[in-house]
Amino acid sequence: MTGCRKGPVRAPLETGPLGTFALDPARAALAELVDRFGRDNVAVELTYARDPLADERYDALTRLAREANLPMVATTAAHYHAPPRRRLATVMAAVRARSCLDDMDGWLPAWAGAHLRSGEEMAARFARWPGVVETAGRLGAELAFGLELIAPALPPFPVPEGHGDEMAYLRELTYAGAAKRYGPRGTATDKAYAQLEHELGIIEQLGFPGYFLVVWELVEFCRREGILCQGRGSAANSAVCYALGVTAVDAIRYELLFERFLSPERDGPPDIDVDIESDRREEVIQHVYATHGREYAAQVANVVVTWNLSTRMIVPSSLNHGLERSLSGTVVLEKWPVLVRHEQAAAWLQLWIDLGRAPRTIDAYARGLAEYLIDPHRRQSRPRRLRRTTAGLGKRCLRRARTLPRSCRP
Repeated sequence: MTGCRKGPVRAPLETGPLGTFALDPARAALAELVDRFGRDNVAVELTYARDPLADERYDALTRLAREANLPMVATTAAHYHAPPRRRLATVMAAVRARSCLDDMDGWLPAWAGAHLRSGEEMAARFARWPGVVETAGRLGAELAFGLELIAPALPPFPVPEGHGDEMAYLRELTYAGAAKRYGPRGTATDKAYAQLEHELGIIEQLGFPGYFLVVWELVEFCRREGILCQGRGSAANSAVCYALGVTAVDAIRYELLFERFLSPERDGPPDIDVDIESDRREEVIQHVYATHGREYAAQVANVVVTWNLSTRMIVPSSLNHGLERSLSGTVVLEKWPVLVRHEQAAAWLQLWIDLGRAPRTIDAYARGLAEYLIDPHRRQSRPRRLRRTTAGLGKRCLRRARTLPRSCRP
C-alpha cells in the first residue's frame, strides 16, 4: 500500500503549492512502486482524515489510482488504538524527534483522530469513494491467518549417510558424548545412562530430535571455530544437552528436574538458549543461513518496553515543564498525593504510567535462528513466538570471557 502522509506517494503529493497537490511527482513515485513490486501487489491507500483538504486529497489519489489501473484501499492509519491514547502518542512523537511538544506542535497532524475505527465509521467516511472499504476487508481476509496455524515445524536435519534417521543419530551423538562426560556404562554410571534413556524417550515421543540436532550442530560450529558459546536456562536440566556439549551443567550431579525443561504435560517445544560472544555472533548467524538456507532461517522480533527509570527521564523533557530537575523517582513515591494536585506533575505521572505499559520498539533479534528455523513447504509453519527478552544471541551476550550481565543469567 502507498502509505500515510510520510509514504512514498503521499509525501511527494503534498509538495504542491498551498492548498494544491503535486500530481506529477506522486505519479512518478506510484509508477516506481508498480515497477518494483508488480501491479498486482500495489494498492493506493486512502487514510482516514478530517483535515480541510482531506476530500481533495482523496480525489487526487483516486485520479492516480484510476490512471494506473490500481485498486484503492481505505485504512485508519492508526497511530494508537483509542482517542485517550493521543496524548501519549504525541509525547512519543516528540521523544523520537528529541524535542518537546511546544517545538513539535507545527509538525504534528492538524487533527486528532488517528485511532482504530469501526466498519460503520469507515463506510460513512468513504461513501463518496465506493468499494475502498470493501477492498480493505478483502485484503485483510487474504492476509489474515489463525493463531492455531502457528507450529514449530522444523525442516529435516541433514543426517549423514549411514547414521539412520534423526532419532538414531541423536542417540548416537548422545551416547558418544555420555562416554566422554560420564565414562563407559557400568554400575557407577547406571543412573546417568538411565536418565539419558528417559530423556531420549520423551524427546522421541514429542518429536523433537531434529531440534536438538540443530542446536548441537550450531554449538559444534562454535567449538570448531573457537567462538565462545554456552547453553543456559532450563536446558541445564537436561542430561542429553550436557552429553551433547550444549550446556556445561551436569543435570545428574546436581539432580536437576528434566521435566522443567521438557515433558509431555507441557505445551510446546523445549527452549534452548545459547549465549554467543558478541564480537563473533555474525559468523554464527551467517553459518546458520549457509547451512539451512535463507528460506528456512529467520530473525525474530524483540518487543521492548520503557521501564520506569527511562520513562521518568523521557516524559518531563518532552513536556518541557522542567520537572526532571525537581522531581526524582523517590519524590514521586513519597509525595504522590501532593503531586497529583499539581496539574503539570499529574499529567507527567499519568504519562509515566501509560508509557511504562506501552511497547517502545520492535528490534531485529538474532536469538533462536536455530529455534526459529521453519519449513517453507508447510503452510502452518511460522516462527513460533514473540519473546520479550534481550538474552540469547541479543546485544547483551558473552563478550569474550567476561561475566554475563544479570539479564543473561539463567
